[in-house]
Amino acid sequence: ASRSMSDHLGANTLQIVNAMKAASMASDKGLSRADVIDLCRMLKEQEFADSVYFFTKTSIPELQACRDSVADRDTVCWSEPYRVNGRMIVSVMTNTRKSGVLCADISLVWLNKLMDENKPSSQAVLYLISPEGRFIMASDSTLLGEMAPPELSTRTNDGFSVNVLTEDDEPYSEQNGKEKPVKKVMTSFGKEVPNTGWYFRCATPP
Repeated sequence: ASRSMSDHLGANTLQIVNAMKAASMASDKGLSRADVIDLCRMLKEQEFADSVYFFTKTSIPELQACRDSVADRDTVCWSEPYRVNGRMIVSVMTNTRKSGVLCADISLVWLNKLMDENKPSSQAVLYLISPEGRFIMASDSTLLGEMAPPELSTRTNDGFSVNVLTEDDEPYSEQNGKEKPVKKVMTSFGKEVPNTGWYFRCATPP
C-alpha cells in the first residue's frame, strides 16, 4: 500500500510537470502570457495549484533559490516548502524562452487528501520530505517546514523497510524500571517520489 501511494503521488506530480513543460513550449511558439497561464488552468481545476503566474521578484529565499536554478528552459524546479500567511506551500517553476519564468504555487490540499484516503492503516504515520530534508507533509502539522531527523530523512535506494528505534512514551515498565525506558521498533518504508526530489516515508508503530 505504501509503495502504490508513492507511485500515485508520482503520477500526480508528473501531471504538474507536464503542464509546466507544455506551457513553456507554447510560450516558445508565441502564445501570450495570458494564454500560457490559461493553458495551466487544469492545475487549479484539479486543486494542484493555488495560483499560476510569471515570476518577478520575491523576498522569499526558497522561491529565489528555485528561480536561480531554472536557467535552462527545459528544467522544472520544485522549491523547498515555505510558509505564507500561516499556510505551507511549495512552488514549481520553469523558464520559458520568451515570457520569463512561469511559477505555480502548489496547494497542499490534494496531498492531504491523498494521504488521508490512502493510509495503509489507521496507525500509519506518513511523511513527505524535501530534497533538503524538510517536512513538506506530516501527520503532525507542527512539523511542516522543519528539518526531519536522520532516521526519517535518510534515503534508501532499494525502497525496503528500515527499522527506527524510538523511546516508549511510558517512563516505567515492570521489566526495566523507571531508569531504563522501553525501546520499541517502528517499521518504516521509504521511497523517492519521481519528478520532484521528494522522499515519501510511511512509518507503522509496533
